[in-house]
Amino acid sequence: LLVVIATASGLLGVALHGACARLVGARSSLVASLSVWVLMYASMALFVYRPEHRVATFPIAVVAGAGVSWSWFDTYSLYTSLQPPGREVELWGWYQLASVALSWLPPLIFTALNEGTGDLRIGFASMAAYCFVAIIILLTRISSAA
Repeated sequence: LLVVIATASGLLGVALHGACARLVGARSSLVASLSVWVLMYASMALFVYRPEHRVATFPIAVVAGAGVSWSWFDTYSLYTSLQPPGREVELWGWYQLASVALSWLPPLIFTALNEGTGDLRIGFASMAAYCFVAIIILLTRISSAA
């Protein structure tokens, strides 16, 4: 049921991406979507870390589903706006290589912290920190014209 809720709420994320990207641009929209992820992971670390908290996972599934599609489209939009003309194919190849090569890193960090400490809160807090670092990089290293 959680998968269905998260998948259906992906449509909300697409609408959020469209509205936010039109209003503030790709970079600011991605910062906003990552901020939602930080808040979601922080709330999970604070409020949803035991089996008896499972009812709270339903609203979080909505946020996660919307957040995935919002972040995904924002990432693509920002990346395409940063590509110089004539190098799209080459740079998309590097983008795909990097995304596949590094896609295992957040789950590995979460699992290692969860298994090593036995506390889900530390794993959720690490994911919030991971997204927060991404926000800092976006704000300091990517021009606002993107």
